[in-house]
Amino acid sequence: MSLSNGFNASIRLSETREFRSFASRVEWLEGRRGVAGGSDVAKIVGLAPEAWGSPLSVWMSKTGVVPIVDDPTPWQEWGHRHEPAIARAWGDQMAPHSDGCDGIWRLGDGDNAAEVMVVADGWRGCTPDRIAHVDGEWIAVELKTVAERMSADWADGVPDYYRAQALWTADVLGVDRVDVAVLVGLSDFRIHTIRASEHADDLAWLKAETAAWWERHVVGLVAPPAVAASDVDAVKLRFPRSVESAVELDDEAVADLAQLVDVSAQLKRLESAKKVLQARIGSVLGDAERGTRDGRTLVTWRSDRTPCPAKERDRLVEKRDALDAEIAEIDAGTWSPSNPTRRFLSKAAEIAEVA
Repeated sequence: MSLSNGFNASIRLSETREFRSFASRVEWLEGRRGVAGGSDVAKIVGLAPEAWGSPLSVWMSKTGVVPIVDDPTPWQEWGHRHEPAIARAWGDQMAPHSDGCDGIWRLGDGDNAAEVMVVADGWRGCTPDRIAHVDGEWIAVELKTVAERMSADWADGVPDYYRAQALWTADVLGVDRVDVAVLVGLSDFRIHTIRASEHADDLAWLKAETAAWWERHVVGLVAPPAVAASDVDAVKLRFPRSVESAVELDDEAVADLAQLVDVSAQLKRLESAKKVLQARIGSVLGDAERGTRDGRTLVTWRSDRTPCPAKERDRLVEKRDALDAEIAEIDAGTWSPSNPTRRFLSKAAEIAEVA
């Protein structure tokens, strides 16, 4: 039995952990619905960047409100493509600094790490990028590709959102050490070691907060409140169409409406001030496309590029074909709006009377 298979066997023999295999990536994604994974916990406890998602987006995924979509972003795809190179770099740097690095493997029996998952306590899961055996100790290795613009987040070590993932992975796997191997800006390679035993209080807090959230919102099927700007799209996705009915608003909802009216008025004033300032600066620029001070460009006001006729024709043909297809559906009686919209309109005068 190889070392990696020995690790798999130890997971299978555990009373609190289980090893789950899936026949395809889609099945693996479906299996992730039933567990809180390492990439979920930072969103759940509010540590993740807003672009990653929010507690509400996690809840919608876990409860099946949104369908499974296997459509990684270009950054996610290229991050995955870089993993083998980062894993080799980790091994190259680790070998001279350890008494024995016996190897680094994908987790599981097959070649595709996306088809396996370790689950603890029935609901806490993880799929580490790699496992390794170093100096007689099993460790997890997380492989990250980071854009140069995000390098400041790594100035003091592993950011909290990735540290939360590492601690969660360590606890689910039953290991103490997680190495985070990160390639910043495609040329700056670093290795950070995190030991769960050195962050016991943080791990205890993370587990308690996530367990309470999971029990209330996923098990209890109670949607968490919106806390991120992206949640407006999540709510629209959850409730795409209106029904002729009314809901009695509580004090909190009325207070939110009053604040919305105030914020909307502020934005309107700011947008007006912005246009006035743009007009004043534009009057100074005239037909010049740049404004400079001491040789430095401070503002540009350029004409739009003339579109390529061939590309513009292709765009219009594509639009025409889509309209023809939609007209055909209307004629056949099978048409339905692909992107239903709902208009949000707050009644400022009425709100002021009850707020």
